[in-house]
Amino acid sequence: MTFNLSRCYILTISQNNKINTFLYQLCGCVLSKVPNCKYLGVTLSEDLQRATHISNICKSASSSLGSLLRNLRKCMHVRLSSESWHACFALVHSELEYSCTVWNPHLTNDKYLQAGIQQRGARFEFVLQDHLRDSSATLMLEKLGLDSLETRYRNARVILFNRINCRW
Repeated sequence: MTFNLSRCYILTISQNNKINTFLYQLCGCVLSKVPNCKYLGVTLSEDLQRATHISNICKSASSSLGSLLRNLRKCMHVRLSSESWHACFALVHSELEYSCTVWNPHLTNDKYLQAGIQQRGARFEFVLQDHLRDSSATLMLEKLGLDSLETRYRNARVILFNRINCRW
């Protein structure tokens, strides 16, 4: 098996302030040390904080939502059915919810950052339906039948713990 050396890194995770710095080599090439690294879609950092990962997924979800909004804005004359809107919004939700049981945000500003993306999508749906733009985003989400991200994350954790308890 061959390794792509440009994608091989060293990520040291430790509670000690004094970390031994060893030079690791693979195929005669010294591997570089990084403060964070993406593994299976989750950004791991050396201090195991979730802020970097949450920032990365929010940027990705926001750009996906922006792309959807730019392209759907051109079709303002066409009314979207609720099924097609849910299908479009599922793309953004899948990015926000991928492996959320591992990195579930607990800081308030991280929760607000993610909720803002969901609310931005809900506001656009109501603009398409000729409703007032300055309405409450929470009420819009309720009318669309979407749970808050915090509720969805809690449900995902319960499902995971149930699967572990029942041995899948």
